[in-house]
Amino acid sequence: MNIKMQGGYLHAMADMIQSLGVMIGGGIIWVKPKWVLVELICTLVFSAFALAASVPMLKNIFGILMERAPRGS
Repeated sequence: MNIKMQGGYLHAMADMIQSLGVMIGGGIIWVKPKWVLVELICTLVFSAFALAASVPMLKNIFGILMERAPRGS
């Protein structure tokens, strides 16, 4: 897969994950209005998932920038 396509896919996936976190946090706050810290926790947890999904692509990009030999050669 092309790095640009992979980056676009990961960006869309990260946006979807963040939106899901905000919706979950908002739903919990709607049911329990005093739990305002829940949205922050949900956002941080889902941000960690998005970052974990982005790390392999970042390693590949860093390797290309450092002119690493292609894998499998």
